[in-house]
Amino acid sequence: MCGRFAFFNAEGFGDAYGNFNPLPILPSSYNVSPGKSIPVVCRDGSENPEVLFAKWGLVPSWKKNDESGAWLINARSDSLTEKPAFRDNFREHRCLIPANGFYEWKHEGTRKVPYYIRFDRPLIAFAGIYDTWTAPEGDRRTSCCIITTGANAEVKQVHDRMPAVLSEEDCRRWLSPGLSQDDYLAMLKPYPAEETEIYAVGSKVNSTSAEGPGLIERVDSGGWW
Repeated sequence: MCGRFAFFNAEGFGDAYGNFNPLPILPSSYNVSPGKSIPVVCRDGSENPEVLFAKWGLVPSWKKNDESGAWLINARSDSLTEKPAFRDNFREHRCLIPANGFYEWKHEGTRKVPYYIRFDRPLIAFAGIYDTWTAPEGDRRTSCCIITTGANAEVKQVHDRMPAVLSEEDCRRWLSPGLSQDDYLAMLKPYPAEETEIYAVGSKVNSTSAEGPGLIERVDSGGWW
């Protein structure tokens, strides 16, 4: 699964995902956690991509309230076409979730050691889906979740799953309408292990309130702090 990630450097965002006019202010965080509002790139029935802000934790539009689905932070790629919470959104509401890397935890003896995973591209995008829930009073609340796939050989050292990181070409194709279901599913594959780096980081990231570049600094897992 993916329960925490980092998005602190948006350099090249417009070139990667579309010409936004104007490009909204994109909040940076070294410690994005579920429930936070995050920027997502989508194409909701228009020719051009747009940036929306969505709560991380999918609430399907058919839910009776906007709390009961907050736990849907991840969607397994192999259940997208089956589960009601994912099926229609996979077909109609695909999005890109920009990031620079993500965290995972590994049990090492009696402790859980956090690791940071980053890639050969400084700015990447997770494949995601989103939905908009309408409150009884009319307020519309957009939420999203990250699609996960099997882990590559690097990430498998700490976990058997990882976010589906899209290639640069697939970022555009993921938002394009009209492809077949199999075409979209084929994009959801482990990112190449040889283009992935993983290393231990300090325990401060265990707190969802922690913030700052120190969270992604490498530490010796034997001298974990």
